[in-house]
Amino acid sequence: MGGAPVHILGWDEDRHVWLARRDGEPSFVWVQDFDDAYWAAHDSRGVSLVVPAEIYREWVECHHAPEQPPPGVQLVMTDIDRLTSLLADRLAAIIPDGFHIEATDGMLRYSCDDSRFPGQLGNYHVGTAGTYIRVNFESRGLTEVAEQALDELQDYIDEATRDPWPGDRTPPRPHAQIRDGALHMWYGGADPIAQAVLACEPIPLSEMQRAS
Repeated sequence: MGGAPVHILGWDEDRHVWLARRDGEPSFVWVQDFDDAYWAAHDSRGVSLVVPAEIYREWVECHHAPEQPPPGVQLVMTDIDRLTSLLADRLAAIIPDGFHIEATDGMLRYSCDDSRFPGQLGNYHVGTAGTYIRVNFESRGLTEVAEQALDELQDYIDEATRDPWPGDRTPPRPHAQIRDGALHMWYGGADPIAQAVLACEPIPLSEMQRAS
């Protein structure tokens, strides 16, 4: 099947549709479900439809797609090591000085400078913590995994500093959302533009995928 394929990028929370884009085309398109996406790629354009395996599995479980992908459908997997590395990079850019994030074997490890922060016991020995990205991804979606990483990082920093980071009086809630072909992560209210207290640089979904 020739021609540039159409990629399913993720669920658009704002529009309540699936976000898609064809290689080489700058604009996005929106599809309602698998049938709509398959028609837009295979039937209308005669090109392949590239779908993240976890999204296709969700469609199958909801009876929106056949168990066996039909001709012209290519499944791609999320590269967990790459995802973990990207999360570490984005989170490291927003944490306070003295804190550190390391990506290793599908896990995010959090640490801080020794004797710099009081910690829960006030003895200035905070220790380390972490988020199991690989394990969490086995039973959760991408946005849930990202929100849990934000939440556990926040807990670690709050307990180390005894401050409601990154808020003033109370810790703002963590959020993650797929929008415009990227994973967006922030602390604050539900609106990522008007209510974000602190936000990460978005991660393009294409950067965390590999062919199945």
